Amino acid sequence: MISIIAMIFFFSMAQGQNDQSPVKAADDVKKIEIEWSEKIHDFKDIPVGTPVTASFTFKNTGKEPITVTRVKSSCGCTVASYSKEPVLPGKEGQVSATYNAAKAGAFHKSVNVYTSDNSQCRLSLKGTVTKTE
Repeated sequence: MISIIAMIFFFSMAQGQNDQSPVKAADDVKKIEIEWSEKIHDFKDIPVGTPVTASFTFKNTGKEPITVTRVKSSCGCTVASYSKEPVLPGKEGQVSATYNAAKAGAFHKSVNVYTSDNSQCRLSLKGTVTKTE
């Protein structure tokens, strides 16, 4: 019994030493660098029933191309779209978000932007929807 346990231990140690799967250090991972023109857009007062759109521009300040892989809005009242092509270093891309403004009152909605390196950024829309008289 002891010899079986010793053999299992020996083989597991040998396997661990032969495992050469690459583990990237934090410095080896290429981090995408994005500079946003704004992350919060305040519409102030808007009339009820009038959809409004904010355009968020970003610049690739890194050395690698950036691809926005998806965007997700916080609710169904906000629809977002984005640049689908890779954005080369030094170039700009865009994310747009449209709020439908169907209900009167203050609002604060968010849009999460996900990029090709699994990073994410939160953009915000806010304002007050006013009743028309």
